[in-house]
Amino acid sequence: MQSIPLRTREACAQHFALAGNGVLRPYEYRSEVEALIHEIGHTKGDAPVDEFLESHGFAPEERNRANDYVEGFHAAPVHRFGVRAFAAAESAAERIHGERAFRVMEGFGSLVRWKELEVRRWGGAIRYRTEVNRIRWTPGSVAIDASIKGKPERFKARAAVLTLPLGVLKSGRVCFDPPLPDKEEAVAALGAGHVTKVIFRFSEPFWPENCGFIHTFDDWLPTWWTNDDPLTLTAWAGGTKGERSARVSPNFLLRHALGLLARTFSVSESRVRARLLELLTHNWHHDPYSRMAYSSVPAHHLNATRQLAEPVAGTLFFAGEATCFAQNGTVHGALSTGVRAADEVEACLLSSARVP
Repeated sequence: MQSIPLRTREACAQHFALAGNGVLRPYEYRSEVEALIHEIGHTKGDAPVDEFLESHGFAPEERNRANDYVEGFHAAPVHRFGVRAFAAAESAAERIHGERAFRVMEGFGSLVRWKELEVRRWGGAIRYRTEVNRIRWTPGSVAIDASIKGKPERFKARAAVLTLPLGVLKSGRVCFDPPLPDKEEAVAALGAGHVTKVIFRFSEPFWPENCGFIHTFDDWLPTWWTNDDPLTLTAWAGGTKGERSARVSPNFLLRHALGLLARTFSVSESRVRARLLELLTHNWHHDPYSRMAYSSVPAHHLNATRQLAEPVAGTLFFAGEATCFAQNGTVHGALSTGVRAADEVEACLLSSARVP
């Protein structure tokens, strides 16, 4: 894969957990994750994570912490997410040192801007505010019906690479003509994970230095982390907690977060509130252009990712994080599927060009 010239910085990887007595303590979460993976490796078959934990002798507190990690990191409800997919994802992360966190210093927006410049440099065109409604296709031909600022337009091509988020595919907003039953089956099988993320900026920090991640195990905002900006904290909820938090008002989350921060760092809520400068959040659950955070593979559906990724008649090619088994839900997984789809298109077009 091409190297991307953006500055990155390794983030602090120290984890803390809020103990029952209200004290923050160092948290070695990896040992618990490795215990779960070890147990999965000694069993056959597949099962949802929560069912597996309960049936294999994990204590209630161990189950709660493991479920919190799985839902937070993979944005997947533990009553659906399969242990085989979980183990494969953890193994893939280990191969690339996934326990180390790196951040793009200019933000991920700079990655999008760099990609945009590359597309234009190679003669590509980018259409903004363009909503695809219908994809008409026959082998060797594609016509895409879209609307640009409310005006209808049609794009025609020999082939198309489709990177629609799984949540959009599940919504049925984009129609395939003729239909794609195999893709519909894969889309229905895969899980659309939900996330709530709230970024808080304060006038001064009231949390410890060198504090990377804080696990509160809260029902609404269970995970927090520090950022390059020393005045900023990010709150995160994934899976069922992420979906629940996405359904309440930002004002509710703000009030709850301020109280939670006060308890976590043993300061008064009035002090926390007085130092709050701004907050930023976005509801991907209701965003019509995503409708989700990222995908997951439920138990007994390990083939669904590959089924979604399979090209159709040398004409329709599929990319996006939901088509990357074991590395779905990651930026590098999404980028790798774009490279894979481009290679598939190139091979197909070269093959058809050689036919007399």
